[in-house]
Amino acid sequence: MMSVRRSKRGGNKPYSPRERLFVYGTLRYAKYQREAFGRVTKGKRSVLTHFARSVGANRYFIIRPKRRSRVNGLVIVVTNPELRQIDAYEQGYVRKKVRLTDDTDAWTYTYPLDPTHL
Repeated sequence: MMSVRRSKRGGNKPYSPRERLFVYGTLRYAKYQREAFGRVTKGKRSVLTHFARSVGANRYFIIRPKRRSRVNGLVIVVTNPELRQIDAYEQGYVRKKVRLTDDTDAWTYTYPLDPTHL
């Protein structure tokens, strides 16, 4: 449910809280962002440590915990409804909260057999 927030001029407009999402695969690209949540956002470069990126059986990128490893990606900002749309798009992955090297907390999608998820 969206809440309503007053603008500086006194009018009401829909407001949905924002979430940070670390993306490291196809969601870095406009075509897939549009497909997943209906718009394009640029994002900010960031790094996730203690994870490694590889190609999964489905031929898409996955990340798994791995000491002394790092994954380069982007942090994009999405609304809660958009995040739910991305959850549906990223079927088969597990959404998990992570801390990036710049101390930003963000969601990301990990391989489902991530032992830290069990």
